[in-house]
Amino acid sequence: MVTAIQDLSVPVTDYWEKSLDELAASAPAGITLHHLSPIIGTEILGIDLNAPINDKTEQFLLDMFLQRKVIFFRNQDRS
Repeated sequence: MVTAIQDLSVPVTDYWEKSLDELAASAPAGITLHHLSPIIGTEILGIDLNAPINDKTEQFLLDMFLQRKVIFFRNQDRS
């Protein structure tokens, strides 16, 4: 099953003004990032998509998606 960010009514921060290091530093506690290339694609570890996601985490995920274009969440049980 493919999950997409569907609600773009969440305010988009100025992600393009943040460096990748600044964006990574804003990651909520427990989240680890593995960039798959210098330009596109990041694996996001340490998040359970079945659990409720707070506003800060949702904003972080949206910003990461907008900057990296592709994000991966491995080992998620979406059934």
